[in-house]
Amino acid sequence: AKFIKEVHSIDQSYVSVKLDMNTIQTLHLNINPQKVKHAIIYGVSATAKPAVLRALKDKHVLICERGNKLKIFAPEMKAEAKHKGIPTHQKIYFVLQALKKAAL
Repeated sequence: AKFIKEVHSIDQSYVSVKLDMNTIQTLHLNINPQKVKHAIIYGVSATAKPAVLRALKDKHVLICERGNKLKIFAPEMKAEAKHKGIPTHQKIYFVLQALKKAAL
């Protein structure tokens, strides 16, 4: 990836992943945005996935128009007793942090 960053606006928050398509092509890697999306959602076989990645569905990972950038939106996490009383925007922040960490 060229970069992985958090994006926060008034109406949405997500993790943005920009693929370095020049490097991918130069190295003759068989990688495209659809394969990256599939790997994020379904993972690689024989590896354990963090809970935040297990909660991701197809609707949470979007490929942008240009095709070299993905937007990963926070999945709806199960409510836990220790998280009750935390405002939604703070929950989303922590979920995005976990997504970013899992993507690295």
